[in-house]
Amino acid sequence: MIKQIDILSFGSFSGFDWNETVRDSGKNVKTFHRLNILYGRNYSGKTTLSRVFRALETHKLPSNYVGSSFTVTGDKGAVTCSGLMTHGYDVRVYNRDFVTDNLSFLVNEDGGEIKTFAIVGEQNKGIDDAIAAIETKLGRAEAKGGLRFDLEAKREERDRTKTDHSTAFTALEGKLRAQAADKIKKNLQYGVPVYNIDHIRRDIAATRKAEFVPLTLQEQAGKLALLKQEALPDITDTVVITLQFDYLKNQAEPILSKVITPTTPIQELLNDSVLQLWVKQGIAHHRDKREVCAFCRQSLPHDLWQKLDEHFSKESGDLETSLDKAITSPQSMARLWPSVASFR
Repeated sequence: MIKQIDILSFGSFSGFDWNETVRDSGKNVKTFHRLNILYGRNYSGKTTLSRVFRALETHKLPSNYVGSSFTVTGDKGAVTCSGLMTHGYDVRVYNRDFVTDNLSFLVNEDGGEIKTFAIVGEQNKGIDDAIAAIETKLGRAEAKGGLRFDLEAKREERDRTKTDHSTAFTALEGKLRAQAADKIKKNLQYGVPVYNIDHIRRDIAATRKAEFVPLTLQEQAGKLALLKQEALPDITDTVVITLQFDYLKNQAEPILSKVITPTTPIQELLNDSVLQLWVKQGIAHHRDKREVCAFCRQSLPHDLWQKLDEHFSKESGDLETSLDKAITSPQSMARLWPSVASFR
């Protein structure tokens, strides 16, 4: 049984000496009994004191109590902060920390869990022993043993490998960029101002294909000759072109001044030149080919072609042909301009 606690430093306690503080009315030192009731106002240190006992149960100090110092004395000897792992006291504590660790669903609004904290019965004792054996096999990384330590070692090896790979990859990327910039982009023989690391990756991939055949020295020389740029002699001659404006005018005036009157004109077409052109172009798609209109799907009138022939007479067709020739004549002369040009 635990008899007393001396606390040099632990949470709100500092310099607490049991023999000097816990005495009865007769100034006699009092120790813990089988049943003890401690009461006090809020924040008087009840939960902090319970954490001393919970440290004995968990064999470790709370995470935010680093640097603490206390001594628990009882019939199994004294226990200090450094001896939490090896003491012989069997302690169970139910306090706020126990609820947080084992009954998190009571304090976590987003849900929680219930952890196993006690096993009853001989059969369950066997399960507990099996769990303990598994825990021993798993071990702890800080103890440098067990599967957890092996896993941590593998992770460290993986991290080192990833770092080495990243370093090597960065070095390779630097070499590729330097090769693209210094050996190719700045080489005036190639003349590729936008050559970068993506281009050199693509070229390297092309050279690794089975069908790739490197150029012979003769083929390389031929390719370099194509890339070679030399300045040509300055052009000193002048070109004199004789324009044929008068000739073209004389050809066009008689055609443009000619008046054509349809035999039986269709006034609606005369009023709308766009509609007239549309009807004329449609004749070639319908005459001797269709019996219904391709646009409105109505049957063609029996006298349609007679009316259109009287509107689009042979005379108007001949005039249109003459206009087309007059338009294409300057284009033909332009293609033959060297024959009418002289150099000086």
